Parts: sequence; structure tokens; C-alpha cells
Amino acid sequence: SREIAAGKSDPIETLFDQLRMRRLADEQRATFAKQEEAAQQQVALNQAKAKAERQTELTQSAIAVEIAKNRGQAEFAEAEQLAKKQVTLAEGEARAKELIGKGESSRIAQVGLAEAAVTLQKVSAYRDPRLYALNVFADQFSKSVQPLVPSRLFISNAGESQARGSVLETLLSLILSEKAGINLQENASTSKPMEDFIRQFTGSGSAGNGDPLKRETPAAAEKSASR
Repeated sequence: SREIAAGKSDPIETLFDQLRMRRLADEQRATFAKQEEAAQQQVALNQAKAKAERQTELTQSAIAVEIAKNRGQAEFAEAEQLAKKQVTLAEGEARAKELIGKGESSRIAQVGLAEAAVTLQKVSAYRDPRLYALNVFADQFSKSVQPLVPSRLFISNAGESQARGSVLETLLSLILSEKAGINLQENASTSKPMEDFIRQFTGSGSAGNGDPLKRETPAAAEKSASR
């Protein structure tokens, strides 16, 4: 009591003050923890509310993404099928053109061989190529507009008549002349390979597979004959 009277603090009272301050601090700490937990829960609650409010939009966005993905896959598959179709059509068109070209070339070859066969048979029927040529020229001249008789006669200074004959006269002279450079008495064996080939084409010889392009050529026939 003397110390208290002298103005000094009571140790017991000081201890009680410290205990009260410590308890107050503990209470404040617990309060702050509770407040923090409450704040975190408030944030979670707010997020949950916001997510719930936009759940419809999120669902629609997810569906839109899935639809776009499926559409892209469908368009890719369609483009791939279209590309394959175009490639197939191009290959088919190229093959068709190739077959048409082969068929046309085969037709032209058959027509040419047939005409050659007919010509050889006509020449053989006349027994003289000059007679056949004369007949052909006569037929052509019957359709010609070229005058067959000269309308003018030119005389040189020397007084000699240099009459230029008509076209018909000139050609007849060339055809019937032995000086045309064509030996009409040559050995018939030189044309025998061609005749054999034509005979084979017309069916009087041994036939092949029906395609004149694949039959024996004159050179091959001549080689076979020499063997």
C-alpha cells in the first residue's frame, strides 16, 4: 500500500491489464479470421452468382463451338470428296479421249488400207498401170475447167512452130512415154509384199486379230517372204 501511495503501479493490476489486452488481441485475431473467411465466401458466392447468370450464354457458346467444329469437318470431307471426283472425272475424260484417238486412227488406217486395196485391184484389173492412170486422168479432165485445146499458137523467130500442146496432150505424152522415169517392165516381185499385205487385209490371206494396225506390215511381210 505504501508503494501504491507513493505513485507506483500495482503489479497485479498490470498483469490483469496485460491479460485483458492479450485476450482482446486474440478476439480481434479471431474476428479478422472470420471476416477473411466471410470475404472469401462472399467472393465465391459472387462468382457462383455471376456464373449462374451467364450459364445460358456459356452453354450457347459451347454449342456454337461444337457446331462450328462439326461444320468445318463436314466441309473438309465434302471438299475432299469433290477433289477425288474431279480427279476421277479428269482421268476418265483423258482415257476417253485416248480411246477416241486410237479408234479414229484405226478407222483412218482401215480406210486408207481399203482404198489402197481397191486401187491395187483396179490396177491389176487393167493389167497395165498406164491404162489405169489414163482412165483416172480422163475422169478428172471431164470435170476440169482447164481448156483442153490451146487457144494461141506461138511461133519463134526461126520460123519453127513451137506449138505448146494442150494439158491433155502433155499428160498423155507423159503417161504413155517410156521416158517418164518409171520402168513398167520391172519385176513384179517388188510390189509383192504390199500385195500380200493388202490381200491379208481384205481377208483373202491369213487374218490376224482384226486390227489392221497390228497386222504384218509390208516390210515384215517381205522379210518373212525372204525367209
